[in-house]
Amino acid sequence: MYAGNAIVTPYGGGFLWSASATLNDHSQPFTMPAGHTAIGRITVPILATGGAADLVVSLCPDDGSGNPVITSPLATTTIPADWFLNLSTVTGVVGAGEDTTAAPLAAPSFNSTALTNTVTKNWNVPAVGPNGAGAYSAPVTSGNYAVFLGGYDATNATAESAVATVQYLGNQNLSGPTLQPSLPQALYFAAAAATSGAIVVAGGQPTTTTTTANVWVASWNNQTGQVGAWSKQTSLPVSVGQNTMAAYGDTVYMIGGISGSTVNPNVYTATVSNGQIGSWTVGPPLPGPPLFAQCAAVVGNWLIVAGGQDQPGNVYATTYYSAINADGMLSGWRIGPNLPVPVYQGSPQWDVTVTDTAMIIVGGVTAGATDTSALQILETSAAGVGAWQQQNYLNTPAYTQVLAFPESDATWTVIVPSNSQFFPASAYKMPLASVPLPVSGLTAGAKYHVYLHQVGGDSSNFLQFGLEGSALPDGFLFRPVYTTGAWSTDAPTAAVMAVFDQTATGPLLHIWEDPSSIGTAPRATTMVYDGGGKLLGLCEATAMSNEALNSNPTFTSGVSPWTATNGAITQSNAQTHGGLPFSGLLTPAGGSAQAYASSELLSLETSNPAPGTPHWLTPAGWFYSPTGWASFSLSVNWFDAGRNYLSTSSNTVTLPAATWTNISNAFQAPTTAAYASLVPTESGSPAASNLLYLSNVTLTYAPGVVRPLSSVTAVDYNAASQPVGTTQL
Repeated sequence: MYAGNAIVTPYGGGFLWSASATLNDHSQPFTMPAGHTAIGRITVPILATGGAADLVVSLCPDDGSGNPVITSPLATTTIPADWFLNLSTVTGVVGAGEDTTAAPLAAPSFNSTALTNTVTKNWNVPAVGPNGAGAYSAPVTSGNYAVFLGGYDATNATAESAVATVQYLGNQNLSGPTLQPSLPQALYFAAAAATSGAIVVAGGQPTTTTTTANVWVASWNNQTGQVGAWSKQTSLPVSVGQNTMAAYGDTVYMIGGISGSTVNPNVYTATVSNGQIGSWTVGPPLPGPPLFAQCAAVVGNWLIVAGGQDQPGNVYATTYYSAINADGMLSGWRIGPNLPVPVYQGSPQWDVTVTDTAMIIVGGVTAGATDTSALQILETSAAGVGAWQQQNYLNTPAYTQVLAFPESDATWTVIVPSNSQFFPASAYKMPLASVPLPVSGLTAGAKYHVYLHQVGGDSSNFLQFGLEGSALPDGFLFRPVYTTGAWSTDAPTAAVMAVFDQTATGPLLHIWEDPSSIGTAPRATTMVYDGGGKLLGLCEATAMSNEALNSNPTFTSGVSPWTATNGAITQSNAQTHGGLPFSGLLTPAGGSAQAYASSELLSLETSNPAPGTPHWLTPAGWFYSPTGWASFSLSVNWFDAGRNYLSTSSNTVTLPAATWTNISNAFQAPTTAAYASLVPTESGSPAASNLLYLSNVTLTYAPGVVRPLSSVTAVDYNAASQPVGTTQL
């Protein structure tokens, strides 16, 4: 199974973690999009605490009232706790360039970043001219400061030269602007970047019809926010505007740009030494056609270039990235994952910001020169990049300046500034689980559910789900574990869940085996790759047998060991189900309050359930009442170690007349129970004419109670990147 294409994406914004999943089951409804009838996998943020817990994930139909039919799953996969503990860290992906020995499989493909809701705060916009804030000033973030360079005075239709800084004060607050030495040349649509000790401005438009190759450099102190005097340095090899820049250490990269109808196809690299640029070097050319207005950023030791526009006006979704060598030179471009929404920057350095591990594109311009509200996030690590994660973030589609500042608790604050206000939000690390759930033959426009059931766990070892502050369009559902009551909506939140089709795109991601074609994977495997497609490891889970505890559930060998109370149990072929030749027939004696059949006593002393897991059991079967019956229960009687009766678990339902009906319950055994008996029961004084046919009546452990066997394996490589062995984690 491959990554596929996203057909359902989360709305985004308002990110938070749910409460522990120990006490409640959860379900996220979604509507199958038009034109689609199959899914391959889903992704959902899952945070592991302590030793985590196993998780059963099922795709279920809707009951017509907005609730999942968990008794008839279309596909089920069990994800062992080991996967959560090894594929993601508690705080997210290991940072780019950091040591990964503690979590060698915490790759960016299974980790991302999510943003909370924004708040609104007032501020003074950095002024770039006599008419106040100008358009298109280039923002550069460095340390706890943002520098705004140049811009456009729309009133006078002229470029501006002003430079201003604002300081991030912590607690999602910005200072007012401080004016700095102005640029020697008024510019807009100019690219800019900050090195460790300098601000570099390159290219741009001094007028609405001309571009320049000029390069300006000023000293920069990211501890004090002071910009020094500007000096003219070696010009770019080409005159361009709407170019973009990024910096790594003392090296700057100038990418793309356009002058008239000519697009610059090259990447130019220069080193800033003591405030001087001696020359520009042509770096490895980007693959594909020449583009301008690309989104570019340095994250860790990667230079990433995404999107852009060609001269005819086509907008691209391509992503390219290159490792940066110790001397700042590029090692060569790799083809990365496509953007979910093709986009280009509305102005140089706009729409893009970075955290320590992620490139974040907020809004931007897409096809037809229309703005987008999409939030697109690309996680990275020392091993490479993951896949773009899409959310919808801005309330109004826009291209915008965007800033990011680190906090002391490993989170980041992302800020979108506006004319008289700014909008901060917190960015959290988000471990992201990919779950194979391959199902075809679905109905476009129909509602389905992703059902999430944590297996075991306690107050110290549990899972949490990533939620957002809006619906998908339906809210996140919950109810107490193993109960059959009504589902409640955790309004107005929804899981930050994406649904993917079965398109064979990218490397092989999952192997999902269902040899019995029952919709449950006895074996599931997830592969973990670096950004270059090298296999880092794999996670495997094999389901343990969960056969029926009772014998002769189908009555094909007669009726033994079934017995009847206040009636008779016989084998019958008058009404059968599921292609079976026989069913069991319960004929009430009449004159009694109830009539029931009983299986043999079934031992609960088994090693199958997970250690410490309560004995939850699932009675299930098919039942046919020719007359219909209003008081039927598929019950379970409980007995202690001495086989003394303890209690009965029941759930009374109505059987429609002359219709085979599937009944399934989930009951928790009393703590002293050592035996159980399966007891389909007609209550309400059934007459001899109130016949009951029984087919495939079973008692099994509830889904997930039987833990899978799991393993997590890392592939070992030598210095030449050749596989030399494996390590069991």
